[in-house]
Amino acid sequence: QDPESRKRFFREGKAAAKLRHPHVVEVYGVGIEEDIPYLVMELLDGESFAAMLDREKALAPERVIEILLPVMSALVIAHQEGVIHRDLKPDNIMIAESGQTKVLDFGIAKVLSEVSNLTQAMAETGGSVRSFTPQYGAPEQFHRKFGATGPWTDVFALALVLVEIVSGKLALEGSDTTQLYILSTDPSARPTLRSSGVEVDDAVEQVVAKALSVEPRARYLEAGAFWGPDQGSSLPEWQAHLIVALRNPPPNERIAHGFAIRVC
Repeated sequence: QDPESRKRFFREGKAAAKLRHPHVVEVYGVGIEEDIPYLVMELLDGESFAAMLDREKALAPERVIEILLPVMSALVIAHQEGVIHRDLKPDNIMIAESGQTKVLDFGIAKVLSEVSNLTQAMAETGGSVRSFTPQYGAPEQFHRKFGATGPWTDVFALALVLVEIVSGKLALEGSDTTQLYILSTDPSARPTLRSSGVEVDDAVEQVVAKALSVEPRARYLEAGAFWGPDQGSSLPEWQAHLIVALRNPPPNERIAHGFAIRVC
């Protein structure tokens, strides 16, 4: 690694280690041994959300919300701390043997630098190699012309996960990275619930479509804005409608989850 990459690794690793949340896998430390950087992380027994979906095919809608609510809670705190996941997908959501949901791999997260305003944050691109899974990739992860990654990138990925859960198939489905890039960035064909063959009312479709906007500025800019404010024992209206959609999923067979790539 070059000195700048190593410095970034330690900075981002230490930021991830500061995240303390019951639904985030803890990073205990960061170091280097024989010129190889490493992270020390919490050990968990359980299975990924991807494995659960493949095994059970269909989950009760209340169970889906039960799993996703902690994910949103973890992302809200991370975004408030200026930490962005950038590779959110079912494989990085762990269901521990205790039943607790945990978000994995904040170790490759991005730490937002100290900037004066949101415009500057969204324009910042940096020169580092970015790791992500293209089936859950936001436009700005495929190409820097769409701007910098940020909390809005996690919002995009979570919306793709929602579409996948409800429709029973990947929201972005292509045979290579070029096809996935086109699907992620085509403003005339967004990978929403309705485009995946799921009949939902306008409230749900509009929320998911906004989260999947090509232009980052047009999305919800962080997890809390996407999921909606805490309303105690009641769900925001669009989530209540989402549960209805989850109770009546299409009979698609689930397919294998994506592959990871590195894009310079």
